[in-house]
Amino acid sequence: MSFGHQYALSRRGFCICCAVASGFVATRGWLDPSRAYAEAQNLVDLIRDQAAKTPIKVHKLRGGVSILEGSGGNVAVLTGVDGKVFIDAGITASRKRILEAANGLSRDPITHLVNTHRAELAAYRDMLVAIHDNVAKLKRQGRSLEETIAANPTAAFDAKWGQFLITPALFTRLVPCDVER
Repeated sequence: MSFGHQYALSRRGFCICCAVASGFVATRGWLDPSRAYAEAQNLVDLIRDQAAKTPIKVHKLRGGVSILEGSGGNVAVLTGVDGKVFIDAGITASRKRILEAANGLSRDPITHLVNTHRAELAAYRDMLVAIHDNVAKLKRQGRSLEETIAANPTAAFDAKWGQFLITPALFTRLVPCDVER
């Protein structure tokens, strides 16, 4: 397991990226919302099924901190005299194996869970709204898809969100084409 990456993508972010990419491949252009939703549902089922089968790897770090890897993301566990603290919880499909792995660290109960994805989802939502507004403005100006991509409406977010599977140009292609905002 490597911690030297310059970017981090949550399970939800990964699911969203994959769903969007699948929809783009299927439509070769702007996504139809109903088709994107159907693609996302199939992808979520695939991820859930994979998480149900993937073994949980335990990486003991130091000071009672361990990482449980293999549930569609990482779960950090801090063991101590007051019980275990979980940072994130993994995918429900792998709950039994996560608990087995955590019990291998300590038989103490889980006393706290810190869900880090809520703030990340809010930031991701804000990014989506801003980019949608940028693209809608360009479309209202009568710009073509190529001109819209060239205007780089994702620029303010590329450093954080545009360094993974979906490039800024592809992301721009995926923004819904409605401009009634």
